[in-house]
Formats: sequence, C-alpha cells, structure tokens
Amino acid sequence: MKRALILTVLLFLGFSSLSVTSASAASPNDVGLLRGKTLNVLNSSGTQLATTDVVTDGVASTYIEFPKVTSTSQSVLSYTFDEPQSITAFKLSALSYRSGTSDIPYITVGFYDSSNVLVAEIARPSFYGSLQILNVAAENITKITLKNTHTTNPTRIFEFDLFNKTFESPQYLGGLLDNNFMNIISPVYPNMTTTNVITDGSLSTGMTFGKSGTTNTGVYLDFPTSATVNKYQISANVSKYDASHPAYNFSALSLEFYGEDGSLLSSIYMPSSSGHVIELASPVSGVTRIKLSSGTALGTTVVNDFNVFGFFEEPEVPVEPSFERALLTIYISGGQIKEYDLSAAELNAFLSWYDAKDAGSGPAKYKFVKTWNKGPFKTRTEYVIFDKILTFDVDEYEVENP
Repeated sequence: MKRALILTVLLFLGFSSLSVTSASAASPNDVGLLRGKTLNVLNSSGTQLATTDVVTDGVASTYIEFPKVTSTSQSVLSYTFDEPQSITAFKLSALSYRSGTSDIPYITVGFYDSSNVLVAEIARPSFYGSLQILNVAAENITKITLKNTHTTNPTRIFEFDLFNKTFESPQYLGGLLDNNFMNIISPVYPNMTTTNVITDGSLSTGMTFGKSGTTNTGVYLDFPTSATVNKYQISANVSKYDASHPAYNFSALSLEFYGEDGSLLSSIYMPSSSGHVIELASPVSGVTRIKLSSGTALGTTVVNDFNVFGFFEEPEVPVEPSFERALLTIYISGGQIKEYDLSAAELNAFLSWYDAKDAGSGPAKYKFVKTWNKGPFKTRTEYVIFDKILTFDVDEYEVENP
C-alpha cells in the first residue's frame, strides 16, 4: 500500500498527530536547529530541575539519563525558540534499558505554538539517529518538548535535533538495482522465487516483509562484479506490530552489504525509509551482495521501493611492463651476491613469489633456471632461500637491436 502523506487531525484532543516517514535526504552529518543549544530539564509536573547540552553537542557517546517516570523525576527536555519555526524533520538517538539490556524507549515529541498550546506531537518516534522527515511540517512552532513516558525502565537520550529544511520529492530508479529480480529470503521456505516489485521504481507495487524468522522476511541480490556503494533509497511503510505492541513511527528493517568471501562489510539497522536518497557516512567498497530484511520479530513491513547507488568496480588489469629485461641483484646473508639477467615476465614472477612469501604463504625457495654458461649440462638450476635474502636491486633496460 502506498504511503499516504497525511496529517491526522485528532479533533477530540484538539491537536495533530504528526505522520512521519523515516528518511534522510541529505548528508548523515546534518546540523539542525538545536545543535549546541542548552535545553531545560523538567519533571513530569513541569518544574525545571536543571539544564543540559549533552544531547545537542553532536557527540553520540554523551547522554542524559531519565529514570523511570515519577512525579518528581527528571523526564522532560524543553527548548523555546527566539522566533516561530517550521519543523520539517528531526533526529533522535535514544535507548531504554531493562536489566542492563537495551530496549525500545517510550518517548513523545511535542510541538507548541506561541500561546504554549500543543498543536502536534509524535508518539514513539524512530530512535536510531537517522533523519526523520515529517509528512506534513509543524508550522509556527515556538517550543518543543521531548518526554520520557517509560514507567518501568530508565531511558538515555544521546542526541536530539530538529530541522527546518525543504526536502524535494524523491525520484526513483537510476541506481544499481533498477528492475533487477531480487531473491526472496524465507527461512521457512528456503527455495522461494524472485521479485522485482521493489526495484521497478513504482510506489504502487510492493512486498510485505514478514516477521524475522518467518516467511518472506527480505530480499538479496548478488552482483556479477564487486561494487562501491555510497547511497541507498528505501520507501517503506511504518511496521505493523502485533496488537500487544504499540505502533511505532518507524520501519523496522535491516540493510546489509557483503563482500566476495561472504563477510559482512557494513550494516544499517532501521535505515531511513521515506524514499529519499540517503548518503552513507562513508562508501562501502567490494560489495558483491546487497540484503534488505525485516529487523523485527514483532510485526510486518511493506516495502514499496529499494535501490542502492554507486558504481561497479573495474577488474584490475595487469600492467604491462615498460621494459624488456632487468638485471636482478640479490644480496645474501653471509656476503654472497647473486645476479640474474631476466625478462620482464621472469622478474614479475620472482617479485610475486617474494611478496607472497613475505605475507606468509608460498614455498621457502625460488628456482632460477640458468640459460647462460650451461657448458656440458642439459640444465642449470639455482635456488634462492627466502630467509637468506637481505635485499635486492632491480636494474631495468631495453634491448637495442644492432
């Protein structure tokens, strides 16, 4: 189902519940309206207890901890702007802790007008630090609050920021996955088929990712050659959780990049999913497999479109030597000096052996077949022991025709 870009008006409450698309349309290093600002720390009754800037300093390792909510405990962050703002996006990095194990935080972000009236809020927002774009901007906002509503677990707020940027509507296709048939992942039915409904550039088609560990839990594609990936694009709906779990404002997915040997090169848990093109913090090279899968066992997620951007890497072409022959001089421990007049190919073979052995693989000795001063012998072979080589010189030269 295509995501509806709507602002649901809750008339009986008198304010709006903002719909959020989990996404980023710019660099991962965006700086927003709150960067470096000092926020007020309040209790649930609105009494100011302290101030803090650890959640606006741009440092992911610093945080403020809220204990479980009581009438007197610190549980609210608040900031008042000098002039009204149009809020179009936010970033939040937070975790709750239960018996020392990280858990989903219960947080509400509130937007207030100049009369201190709550005009919109986001319940249970995405909390993994990616830029989240509001489907409808919160206009004329003079104050914002971030409330911890967890009554059983403490919660740490690492980073929080707001943005008033204008985001262009996303365009689809133009990436490495265009119309490719992705292999469907299904732990229950391992021999599932393929699909291109999420790589066709259309939001009218899509695939429901099942709960992790069940059927149709994701897709993957193997590239014919390795690629460097620097951006990605996902359009997905908010995950549908079981009735026993609250409806969170994020898509619970996992994006992974694998190398030729099957090793995991990089991964993004709960990636942005508004359909905007997301720039990675740093490019991932040597990618041969792309995998997008469900990131939760609690519910399903509808994915409408998926793409990655970058380029396929050119295979290394052996560089043809610019010389015809070379004189290789090897200095042996004990004072011996060996000289060999070699072709370019013979020299490269020796250098390849030496580099491999220096890295810990290959035979301990190298064989030179002497084609000069053979005398009465059919062949003359000389072996050089790797551990005896102190150093060597290479003098390249061209053969001049008489």
